Amino acid sequence: MRQPQYRVMEEKPDMRAIKAKAKLRFGNLAGVQGFGVGDYVLRIYVSNARLKDKIPSRFQGVPVDLVISGNIVARSR
Repeated sequence: MRQPQYRVMEEKPDMRAIKAKAKLRFGNLAGVQGFGVGDYVLRIYVSNARLKDKIPSRFQGVPVDLVISGNIVARSR
């Protein structure tokens, strides 16, 4: 059985910079609720799955994790 081949990154990506660029690129799409980062993964929170066609599976060289969160609303106490 063949072992999966993984690409080794020579340099760790600057996830803060990638998140900032993603906000500029995708933040104005209706249904995008927010952005986050994980272990070299960009997370984009969206209200519905229809945005899947508008957001790539990779951005700036890192994988994108599209999280269907529904609408996120800030509440005051």
